[in-house]
Amino acid sequence: MERLLAVAYGVLYDWIFRRFRPYRALLREILEYAGRSLEGTRGPAPPRVLELGCGTGNFSAALAARGYEVVGEDPYLALVERARRKAAGRGRVGFRVGPGVDGGYDLVLSVHGLYAQADPVAELARMIRRLRQGGHAIVVNFARPAPVVATARAVWAREGAGAAAHSLLWLVPNAVFDMMRGRRESHYWTEKEFRTCLEGVGFEVLEMRPTFLNGISLLAWCQRKAERSEER
Repeated sequence: MERLLAVAYGVLYDWIFRRFRPYRALLREILEYAGRSLEGTRGPAPPRVLELGCGTGNFSAALAARGYEVVGEDPYLALVERARRKAAGRGRVGFRVGPGVDGGYDLVLSVHGLYAQADPVAELARMIRRLRQGGHAIVVNFARPAPVVATARAVWAREGAGAAAHSLLWLVPNAVFDMMRGRRESHYWTEKEFRTCLEGVGFEVLEMRPTFLNGISLLAWCQRKAERSEER
């Protein structure tokens, strides 16, 4: 049953990703921050990027198309298999069932994965250990829930009826899959809470901004702080 759900999620997610304007805008933001993170790391080997909770690999594939060497990790085999099929022959990108233990990455990316983790702070701590000293992270987490009717109304008030109707493309499937997750705790962080958690594990928050549908998510661009021994 879990595998069937993962397969259905992967197919539907890919369809939505291609058509949902807030996803396309988020992708552009991530590529911009990735470029800013990695502009000084060009050398004989391409910069190394790790995406945690990569799903079907859409963000990973886009980063690989920019010339980066990308590894995507996800706990669901069905999603990893789909990502591998889609990415076959498309640059330096590979996918595996995570979590891995290797490190030294120049950039780590996590998109909408923390809120569903049992211990998201521990996940952030694992994330920073995968980075090289001075490496960067782009972390996107939900700042609040996304009830279908209330969110669509908020979009209508802000952007009009067309945008509200378009928002249902993501809101309805998201509500269905959230319901199928069962009674698991979800972790929505305000900007202050998000910043505190990131800094608590050793990140320096360079920028933080609202993003995605009607600003329901926060994007944090961070850097791993240098160890004291390196600062001397």
